[in-house]
Amino acid sequence: MELIKKNRSVLIQAALGNIACDLSIENASLINVLTGEIYPASVDVKDGVIVRVRMDGEKVEIPSVKTVDAAGKYLAPGFFDTHMHIESSLLVPENFGKAAIEWGTTTVVTDPHEIGNVMGVPGVLYMLESAKKSPVRQFILAPSCIPSVPGIESAGAEFGAAEVAELMKYDEVLGLAEVMDYIGVYTDEKRMHDIIAEADKVGGFIQGHAPELKGKELCAYIVGGPHTDHEMYTSEEILNKRRLGMGINARVQTEKDARMFIDGMTQGMFTDTVALCTDDNFAHKVRDRGSVNIAVSELIKAGMDPILAVKMGTFNGARDQGFTDVGAIAPGYVADMQIVSDLTFVNKAEYVFVAGEMVVENGKYTGEPAGKAWHNAGDTINCIAVKSGDDFRIPAEGHASRKVMVVNEGYREDKLIREELPAEGGFLRIPEERLGELNWISVVNRYGKDTKSLALYRNFGLKRGAMAASIGHDCHNLTLMFADADDAYIAVEELKKCGGGIIYVRDGEVVSLLKLPVAGLMSDLPLEEVAAETSHVVETISKECGIEEFSLGSLIFLPLPVFNWYCPTDFGIVDGPRKKLVQVVE
Repeated sequence: MELIKKNRSVLIQAALGNIACDLSIENASLINVLTGEIYPASVDVKDGVIVRVRMDGEKVEIPSVKTVDAAGKYLAPGFFDTHMHIESSLLVPENFGKAAIEWGTTTVVTDPHEIGNVMGVPGVLYMLESAKKSPVRQFILAPSCIPSVPGIESAGAEFGAAEVAELMKYDEVLGLAEVMDYIGVYTDEKRMHDIIAEADKVGGFIQGHAPELKGKELCAYIVGGPHTDHEMYTSEEILNKRRLGMGINARVQTEKDARMFIDGMTQGMFTDTVALCTDDNFAHKVRDRGSVNIAVSELIKAGMDPILAVKMGTFNGARDQGFTDVGAIAPGYVADMQIVSDLTFVNKAEYVFVAGEMVVENGKYTGEPAGKAWHNAGDTINCIAVKSGDDFRIPAEGHASRKVMVVNEGYREDKLIREELPAEGGFLRIPEERLGELNWISVVNRYGKDTKSLALYRNFGLKRGAMAASIGHDCHNLTLMFADADDAYIAVEELKKCGGGIIYVRDGEVVSLLKLPVAGLMSDLPLEEVAAETSHVVETISKECGIEEFSLGSLIFLPLPVFNWYCPTDFGIVDGPRKKLVQVVE
């Protein structure tokens, strides 16, 4: 599949030097991901396509319209992100693109299942519309699992075969996004079978999501349709999936991640099926570290050859999604390129070109600056399940203590951990001296249903107040961690007023608030403002919990029942592996 249509007659004339090219990049150190070499070269571009690579001092016959002198710096293909959720950046697609482009990312393949869970098909179509203003090329995969596990959580929409078929009509939709209901696939459950069939009808790509799956079940899952996976936790799992033909989308954010993936690629010399992805990357991380370049830089730091790391983040990513004319610097390839000063990729690119158009110069985006973006999300926070702080307390008669479930311990019911709590004033309470060691966790429905959960969480560290977020993967009900029930109620009320966000309340006062009015998931503001507010929330919670840096993911991924853990949803506490509700109070 080619990324852009080409007038081959014009391109031939430009390659021969009979007509002027639009762009020439002179005096570059070209990173060739096809041969694994770096060598001096100059590159000519016509109509967004590379038509000629000149070596050994070869000159152009007719000067190009625009010439850029790379001055010996490295010329690499633009980065290609094989799997990510723009909503996780907390930015709308338009403003995400204006931020990520400066780090050399030129194409992303997104799964908008976050906004799909909240707003359904209209939410996905909003993402498509906003993406049109982005300098980063954005493709979409149709969400496959909304909700992720039917029957044990509430979402704002449900996707079946009809919704997937509707989205498959759009040119920007390449196929089906991560199929998280892996049990539904390998048991050939009708819902998942019919959804995958819609992708098969149009020859669409099918993206996988199967953590810790192996043996005959993994083989059945692969036969069921999914081509790739990004959910792997050991090098053995990576190697096993590679051996079975799955494409690997390496999600690398740390040196530890990098070493795991390198170990998983050491056995078996071929790495063509390994590409890179960011999956979830918050605004302050995009500001400080970038996008796909993070994975490239961490792999290089962990010992991978820089050219191989670049290949995984460019050529391999394009092939992963079926594109044959992007991801390398050679004649016939789309001119998505970046000029960088060194091979660490820890800094912004000096120049970035998308289809031959310069969009970054001297590390800065050259187009219209990011501002307050258009959106049509409306009010998506409709909480009726809590009316006072007492709704975040467990009633208890007299002074009898009761055992309450801890959701972050053990994977199976026979390993359930329960903490015995005393009763005081008609409710179970965490003793003052144990606050921080124990906190309350709750998920509150935000789609107008009177459902919520309440359980204990161990070692979160919050000794006062309440933290709440309208982000709670994947259904995005309100997720709360708190020491004080009245502060938790105030947090919910404040999020209702502002249309969603991430908030910390202490002693009845709002200490920190990041407003996310776009479906309760994204801000309509540009990167710098969103990143600053996100950093303030992170710093506030870090200080309250006594840790170096609080990770937003440690809260907002807790309500995800597709994983093998106990987790809270608005229905109650779910035994993830068995997909059933369990009793909270013994």
